[in-house]
Amino acid sequence: PCRSIRCRWAFARAPNNPLIVLGRAHAELGAGYYARAEAHIREAVTKDPAVLVGQYDLRVFIGTDRLQEVVKELKNISVNEPNQTTPVFLLAYIAYNTDNQRQAAAWLDLAEKRAGRTDGVYRAMRELWQLPTAQTQPAETQPGEMNK
Repeated sequence: PCRSIRCRWAFARAPNNPLIVLGRAHAELGAGYYARAEAHIREAVTKDPAVLVGQYDLRVFIGTDRLQEVVKELKNISVNEPNQTTPVFLLAYIAYNTDNQRQAAAWLDLAEKRAGRTDGVYRAMRELWQLPTAQTQPAETQPGEMNK
């Protein structure tokens, strides 16, 4: 649920606008609420897959330093919890939105592998992001770098 006045106002005025849900997901990502961020990204994509057409400057939304910390945390989680899809899903989302399609493809491949299946959100990401075929596994053990 929204707690801020702005968030409640936005949801009251446009409850079906997926960009509001996506904005919430970006805030949750920056705050370290990773499960919530994934759920809201999925909700936004399910409401309207066209939200994936744009690239969102996460460095501006979250801040470069904080985004680097988030990437490091997610990479550590992905190593320590090798069955979890959330960290690699979010790393794919971050990679795409920091203009690294090849890394996004690698993280998305790993998310699908961990999930043991594909789903509608993964399919929409592949189609609308026009990802290249990933040639390598994501650099899970390089937490200091941001999807370079």
